[in-house]
Amino acid sequence: MKAFSWLLTIILLLLALSFALANRQSATVSLWPFDIELMAPLYLISLGTLFTGLLIGAAFGWIGTLSHRFEARRLRKDIAGLRDKIEELQHAARKHEHHPILSASNRPKLKWRFWENNL
Repeated sequence: MKAFSWLLTIILLLLALSFALANRQSATVSLWPFDIELMAPLYLISLGTLFTGLLIGAAFGWIGTLSHRFEARRLRKDIAGLRDKIEELQHAARKHEHHPILSASNRPKLKWRFWENNL
């Protein structure tokens, strides 16, 4: 998959380079509400607009996933707390395992079970 990603990146860079070499003539762009006119090579205007749109889209996508990332961070903290609690309980169970009163071998054996008599 990584090789495919690199191959796709190289192909896109070659396409952008060929576009830039083919469109070197100057173009004038006027920004209407501000009465500003920019004169730049056509490839710079096209690729700059494409790159600006890519950055704006990435920013909106990143902002859109913030709530999911905060939730994931909270869940990771909860999981870490639960793992600590499990370790504490396992340690306590190991400590009580050797206790003479609480060990399973000293418990009295029942001859009947509650649920068997109530059927």
